[in-house]
Amino acid sequence: MDPLEAIIPICIVLCIFGVVYLFFMTRHRERLALIDKGVDAGVFQGDAESILRTRRRAILNIALTLIGVGLGIGLGLILHEITGR
Repeated sequence: MDPLEAIIPICIVLCIFGVVYLFFMTRHRERLALIDKGVDAGVFQGDAESILRTRRRAILNIALTLIGVGLGIGLGLILHEITGR
């Protein structure tokens, strides 16, 4: 196994961790800033309809991301077969 091939999964995991970390830290800082300004914490809680809408949007985003990953893997396999590398 080429050392470069071992680095690729590590980079992928680090990128995913970085995105998740950035998301949660940004959310945390935003909430702290709102609390500092004295804004009501009810801003973060919505009614049932808005929660359902948010979940639907999250499911759609996850589905589109997984479709993109699948297409990328499929295209990668096709290119691997064509080029023989």
